[in-house]
Amino acid sequence: MSVGRVAVGRTAMFCCDLQDKFRPSIRHFPAVLSNANRMLQSAKILEIPLLVTEQYPKGLGETCNELDISGCSIRCSKTKFSMVVPEVESFIKEHPDMKSIVLFGIEAHVCVQTTALDLLSKGLDVHVVVDATSSRTDTDRFFAFQRMRQAGVFLTTSESMILGLAGGFLPSPLQAAPEDHQNRGRGHQKTPSCYSSPCCSFQFLCFLDRSRFSF
Repeated sequence: MSVGRVAVGRTAMFCCDLQDKFRPSIRHFPAVLSNANRMLQSAKILEIPLLVTEQYPKGLGETCNELDISGCSIRCSKTKFSMVVPEVESFIKEHPDMKSIVLFGIEAHVCVQTTALDLLSKGLDVHVVVDATSSRTDTDRFFAFQRMRQAGVFLTTSESMILGLAGGFLPSPLQAAPEDHQNRGRGHQKTPSCYSSPCCSFQFLCFLDRSRFSF
């Protein structure tokens, strides 16, 4: 029985249909975009493969400009609900060591849910990032999460997933973070003790979202 542990090198991120035309109708859309961007940043820093789909982009537009999907492994359009299109099928077959999928986007009760069930049927662990996933109504969103959990999906938050993936991993871009943090305080702010560890998940989170962690 899987306990849902994630590890860099055995995980991929799936970003589902976060497109501009959905902006007016999706509940909590600004927060969803913000948390999705944190996931995208963590994928880039940790060098986790990122797969991005867009539902009928000719009519619904491309992925929102606020989201940095540069460097994604796959970016493809689709007209069915599931992200498991031929390009994604090929990616999964080419990466047999991949065990976990971190999934987020819209809509929770349609494309995200269908994708999650398809991935589960392939024997993969699926983690849905609930604060980066939504629907047009809170009812659909709530019961989609319930349905996916019943099927075996692990529900998580962006912060929990980022820290779980980071673990003790400290990539080189973070090495300058403590010094930069002191410089921002012009020497008048004390560097938090969490930075004293050479490998600190909290430091990683601070780097991704400094606006939330100002000391």
